[in-house]
Amino acid sequence: MGRDRLKTLESVIRGKRSAFYEIGEALREIRDGKLYRDPGGFKTFDDYCRDRWAMPRQHAYRHIDAIDVRERLSPLGDILPDCERHIRPLAALEPDQQIEAWQEVVSRAAGGAITAKLVTEVVAGFKGETADDSGPFCLFAEIAAVQRVLDRIIAGWPKEHVAALQDHLRQVAEKTPVIWESFNGRC
Repeated sequence: MGRDRLKTLESVIRGKRSAFYEIGEALREIRDGKLYRDPGGFKTFDDYCRDRWAMPRQHAYRHIDAIDVRERLSPLGDILPDCERHIRPLAALEPDQQIEAWQEVVSRAAGGAITAKLVTEVVAGFKGETADDSGPFCLFAEIAAVQRVLDRIIAGWPKEHVAALQDHLRQVAEKTPVIWESFNGRC
């Protein structure tokens, strides 16, 4: 009895989590098709959302942005954001950064739970900000942002110069235990 009930309740939760995206798809179609203007309708999409659904403009667009982000990420595989708290930070990035950031999130989660905090930290690194100045993950996000810049700079360098730079960075990291711990040997 308990196991069957658990499965039933979990399917309800899964269904409700996907409702966020279903609402986004519906709102996007209504907006893009200007369906809100049908006879007796509304002059603007914003008026429609506010008066018909008591939904502020920003909230409606968050739903729509979530669909755009999720569609952009869908070719990456089976692990996709499954709630608004994962999508909202990603929506603040450029489309190509959203893909890179989500790949980093999945990599850092390493099969474990993907949390809103992890997504926020990774996105902060891409934006050159810090999500929280107190933890090693924040430091890792900053290091990851620097690494992305370095990758672009050294793209055309000879391999021996790249190897020398990596070796130097490894030596610096070994002298700084907090950085080395954050890097977790990823140099």
